Amino acid sequence: MTKVALMPKDSQLPQLQEIVNIEFMKNVFQDQLPGFAENRLQIDRMKLIQFSYKPGKKCRVGYLLKVKDAVTKKEGQQLLFGELNPNANSHDIYQNAKQMPFVQPEFGPPIHFLSELDMVMWGFPNDAVLRQLPQIWDKNIFTRLLNRHWDRLGFSPDAKLSDVVIKVAKYVPRDRCTLRFELTFEGGEHTVIYGKLFNKRHPGAQIFTTIQTLWNSPASRTGAIIIPEPLFYEPGLNTIFMKGINGVNADTHVGNLDLNPACEKLGAALAGIHQCTIEGLPGRSDRSILAKLDNAEEILGNVDTNYRLRVAAINKALQEKYHDLTRVAPVPIHTSFRLSQLLLVDDEFALIDFDSYLMGNPVSDVASFVAHLLYLPLKNKITLEQGRSAITHFCRAYETHTPWGLPQDTLAWQTAAELVGKHAKKCVKLAKKNYHKTVDQLLTMAENILYGKMKLM
Repeated sequence: MTKVALMPKDSQLPQLQEIVNIEFMKNVFQDQLPGFAENRLQIDRMKLIQFSYKPGKKCRVGYLLKVKDAVTKKEGQQLLFGELNPNANSHDIYQNAKQMPFVQPEFGPPIHFLSELDMVMWGFPNDAVLRQLPQIWDKNIFTRLLNRHWDRLGFSPDAKLSDVVIKVAKYVPRDRCTLRFELTFEGGEHTVIYGKLFNKRHPGAQIFTTIQTLWNSPASRTGAIIIPEPLFYEPGLNTIFMKGINGVNADTHVGNLDLNPACEKLGAALAGIHQCTIEGLPGRSDRSILAKLDNAEEILGNVDTNYRLRVAAINKALQEKYHDLTRVAPVPIHTSFRLSQLLLVDDEFALIDFDSYLMGNPVSDVASFVAHLLYLPLKNKITLEQGRSAITHFCRAYETHTPWGLPQDTLAWQTAAELVGKHAKKCVKLAKKNYHKTVDQLLTMAENILYGKMKLM
């Protein structure tokens, strides 16, 4: 469940306080949504599962409803997603959306306009942008898709499916969705496939090529890191399919890890990944990182003027140091390498997200992991001492296994930028609990690293 802080007053988004109030929104849905308003559908429980906020500009919110049908006696869950955008005419968006094809959700309407909140609600699997989602969610369409690619799946030609269960693994409305397909064959055998579909901004073909390359790489073949086996790419649906991996999220089980050897292993694995050759990746310069700082300055500054001043000073210092940094040749980089992007499979790690691979500075991936380890103590997941020790083991292993080493000036620069441009900004965008205190701690760490008061190794 997503937990958000008490929302600040926002003149452009006055509905903020209401849409994060679960009891209020539960009553709104029960009173106004078709099927619910007639008391045929009853909301048993409801929770907030997604929240993303840009002060003064936009807010996206998602709810998970546990529903009972009084007529059919059927019970189940229904996802609802909405967006607040003061710069758009929500009623016009609703009228236009009604002209598009949609499917009937299991419970409630496919689309509905809540006029008093000026918010359009979408009932999963309908999505304002991911128009292919209802097709992949359809069991019959998915089965026909499997049959077309049967020879690539490693199943026996004589194997016959007896059942398919489709579940949502992760969903970011308007952007991407990961579905879990549990396949049962006649005879009782089971297997799991994941499908990940993207909007048009994400190049699904390139992402599939990246997974194929990594799966065949020495880092994967030697067991340094597990890569899910890519199965096939469906261009008409901009969707990739991969074999399932049985593991748990490493981030949520970090307390069970022996962090030092685990991070040492991951440092060596990242070094191996960086030495792969992946064709077709777009490039990213370190200068683009400074643009993220400009964005962080705006978002944080809209919440607290003091944040704006501090981020502006950090941004200025990063720009001044930029030209004197040790240069490292670009390689394929993950761009978000951290424990939350890894599965723990017994005592091994599996990388599960490949959406944002680029050609760029490899030290930025190291900094992403380091910043994550610095952030975890603020969430009380590990101690500060554990985090600092794990950073040392991770960095030394990475440095040992790459021909370019690990320049300390570049690592400090990249880590400071990551703490501000990603972690501090996300605290506000996701309205995390106690975000004022956390943002202050993150900015202080970035300042200490940047000005040499805190060494990373």
